[in-house]
Amino acid sequence: MTEKKFKEILFSNKLKPYEYNVLSIFEDTAVKALYFGTNGGLQIKIGETQNERIPQFVNNDKGIVLNMTKNRRGQLWYCTGKNGGIFDYDKTTYIPNEISGMKGAMCIYCDYNDNLWFGGQKGLFFYDYKQFYQIPHPELNSMIGSICETDSTHFVYDGVRGIGILDLEKFYSDLPKHLQGFQNIEGVISYFDKSYGFMGEEVGQNAMMRDSKGRIWVATNTNVIRLDPKELTANTFAPFTHVSLVQISEDNVTWQPLPDGVTQIGRTFKNLHIEFIGINHKAPERVRYSYILEGNDTEWTALSAVRTVSYTNLVPGVFTFKLKAVNGAGVWSNVIERRIEIVPAVWQRTWFKVTVIVFIVLIIIILTSFVVVKISHFRMSQRETSLTVKHLRLANLRSQIYPHFFFNSLSAIASAFYHQDRETAYKFFLRLSDQIRESLKDSNRTYKSLADEMRFVENYLAIQKFRFGDRLNYHIDIQNIEQDELSGILVPPMLIQTFVENSVKHGIEPMKTGGEVLLKLKKSAQSIEIEIDDNGIGLSASAVHSEKSTGIGLKNLNEAITLYNNEHIHKISFQFKEKLAPEQGVHAQIVLNGACKI
Repeated sequence: MTEKKFKEILFSNKLKPYEYNVLSIFEDTAVKALYFGTNGGLQIKIGETQNERIPQFVNNDKGIVLNMTKNRRGQLWYCTGKNGGIFDYDKTTYIPNEISGMKGAMCIYCDYNDNLWFGGQKGLFFYDYKQFYQIPHPELNSMIGSICETDSTHFVYDGVRGIGILDLEKFYSDLPKHLQGFQNIEGVISYFDKSYGFMGEEVGQNAMMRDSKGRIWVATNTNVIRLDPKELTANTFAPFTHVSLVQISEDNVTWQPLPDGVTQIGRTFKNLHIEFIGINHKAPERVRYSYILEGNDTEWTALSAVRTVSYTNLVPGVFTFKLKAVNGAGVWSNVIERRIEIVPAVWQRTWFKVTVIVFIVLIIIILTSFVVVKISHFRMSQRETSLTVKHLRLANLRSQIYPHFFFNSLSAIASAFYHQDRETAYKFFLRLSDQIRESLKDSNRTYKSLADEMRFVENYLAIQKFRFGDRLNYHIDIQNIEQDELSGILVPPMLIQTFVENSVKHGIEPMKTGGEVLLKLKKSAQSIEIEIDDNGIGLSASAVHSEKSTGIGLKNLNEAITLYNNEHIHKISFQFKEKLAPEQGVHAQIVLNGACKI
């Protein structure tokens, strides 16, 4: 037979014959071109004569073009193996592994939504032109070297132990959910291995194709397998789950079975062992289990083929073991459960614990109340003792202040008698009797009203006026303060009297011509100001004339004001100073800051 049945296609004359291996072929019918993927780049053949090598599609001109496809946008996509990248033909864009997450792509497929699927060394990836997603499934975490369309809504891919078929319609029905986790993708993927009759050992790279009758041909390391996807039916029968054995132990060494129907065990049996099974006659080895022990676990376990579980050191309580299973086609069983209660001792039961807590709380409340009452009584006793001490001190001060005043008044009366002025002496006695009556009233109270203090001062000045005659003049001026308001303000006794008496005794009395005392009360927004003003000889001169003065009146008043300020929020302050020349005398000021009211 001399006629040539096979024609050798020569590539670019820049290449030496047989220098590169052809690994993939793709026909673009739109432009009537053939694309040859080689281990040295890409060859394009248009017509019978024109061919061209395009090395720039391969990184460093040393890549391997393994597979090609064209999407609906007219873009020709390439995938490479070891160099790990994907190329957009129009833009000649290289997509590195850092973006895709793949360690090189081996096969590529464009689905009916124009999205791309890539198989590579790390599994199956989905690309929507925005982001790469790795399909989360145990059978898809290893190398995927071949993808082949079975019909417009399904494609077949190869795996380590067999082949799988992905249902695109189910995948797109809830895309976000199916991209999240393994259990969400179940039901979208059907996997067929030896248990389903697939006898191949390892599917070759890009070694699957669909013939004109819709059958899929698969080349493996040991044979070629032909299958008809229409004849591949999924396992629609859910596994029949059953708890086959429950064992309990006190020491995790010696185990004894727990019969069916027994739900309560003693508190010493704190170790539990459970065995279970999911019966499925079609591919039983592909059954996976998930379980939870309510009362101990917080979430279901990940799917596993292991059919036993042990729990140790369980505390007394009610536990419910729940079990479910799924077959290889993603069909789930119903949840079965087994209730077990580890009966607690009396002291471990809730009602006992609550009772103890309530009892302890009551004891704490009683003890706290007792301590609080004791502390309150102690503090009250301290306050009462402190008040008693203060009142005694005030009473002692009054006992010193009033005799001091009365001594001065009696001196004035004696002076009147000495000068044979009986009428004046009589009037002195009347005024003095009022003062004594007022002092007796003050003996039963710690403080007196400002109105009473003003009456006391007015009587004193009247007595001194009788005594000194024209040598003493006085004037009392009360501005914008009502009498009722004066009656409602508390002050220490002799507060004003002491300053007025000092003005008369040490300022006016030494003067031959006499003098004048002015007493003024006025109210401001936050206080009451009391001013005592005289035109006497002043502080410096009075110190010379008053060698016999003890100063006990002012000293006692200062201590009384200190005691008052310690007991009240609103304070009393005072000051006095000598007038500057050409004026003479002393100016004293008392300020009742927010004066305490009765």
